[in-house]
Amino acid sequence: MGMRNRRIVDGADTVRIFGEAVAVAVRAWTVNGFSSHADQPIPLDWIRRAEPERLILGTARTTRSTRGLSRTYRSMPTSRRSK
Repeated sequence: MGMRNRRIVDGADTVRIFGEAVAVAVRAWTVNGFSSHADQPIPLDWIRRAEPERLILGTARTTRSTRGLSRTYRSMPTSRRSK
């Protein structure tokens, strides 16, 4: 996990983005031990049950896996995403 991501997960009040201090106003969770490819149904079910008002996905490894997980989530019918 990148340094900025780690600071957010650890509860930082601000992080620096492009040299500017930006306030952090999120609740962040980490889900360890899952592949965003092979285990995709597990985090998708967790996200659906959490009923987030807004969702930002990030992964420790590649943006490709993040895009795949995000694409799958967005393609789910709204009723399945927010039950």
